[in-house]
Amino acid sequence: MEIIAPKLKWEKFEPQFGEWAPKIKPFFDQGGFEPIYEVLKERSRKGKKIAPAAHLTFRAFRETPLSSMKVMIMGMCPYHTEIEEDGIKLQVADGIPMSCGNHSHYKAPSLEKLYGAFEEEFEKGLCLPCERPQSLEYLCHQGVFLLNAALTTEIGKPGIHVKLWRPFIKFLMEEVIADTGVPLVFLGAEAQYFASFGGPMQWKFELSHPASAAYKGEKWDSMGVFTQVNKVIFDTNKYSIHWLALEEPPF
Repeated sequence: MEIIAPKLKWEKFEPQFGEWAPKIKPFFDQGGFEPIYEVLKERSRKGKKIAPAAHLTFRAFRETPLSSMKVMIMGMCPYHTEIEEDGIKLQVADGIPMSCGNHSHYKAPSLEKLYGAFEEEFEKGLCLPCERPQSLEYLCHQGVFLLNAALTTEIGKPGIHVKLWRPFIKFLMEEVIADTGVPLVFLGAEAQYFASFGGPMQWKFELSHPASAAYKGEKWDSMGVFTQVNKVIFDTNKYSIHWLALEEPPF
């Protein structure tokens, strides 16, 4: 039987995942990324703009090393919009779910709702020393693994790649995340689809996505989930996430 060599090369993929790479290599070896990239290349050839930029697709893995992960939060898909800044159109998606680090001023409505919920939950609705940065790197670097149910989308077409990425996200949940024991937070229906693939002993929290509150013009209620997550983490390893971005972070 003829053996067909894979089109994708692991040496190009491996640096994209940082510390996660050995855990993800089995999915690569099984050819799991081949159909995903065939679709992405075909869509690009047809003139479709893929978001985020290719070098940012797996950014979340590099920002939060596997050994540092304290909690996973899963959303739906990257931002599907472009915003003009200084006369240049920039993608809002920056490779971290709900983050807008490509921009110096713009914050997506869902990110504003997230910050509003943090302030409501931890500061009763008002935090004068708090900042609302465009980037959520400050959470990633505390061990908050921010992941989307789909790692790409197309400009103007939210959620179009959700089914495309399901095999990889399912593998990740079953073969990697389930073994970590960290609490899991699922935002919205697309993320909640993966709740059953986590470990049986993991804490799991399900919330609506902040984007739904932004669409309806309502407050997004985090239902005290982030306080509960901190309790789980502290009980496990005496560590707490500072969800609010402060002018002088206490960590």
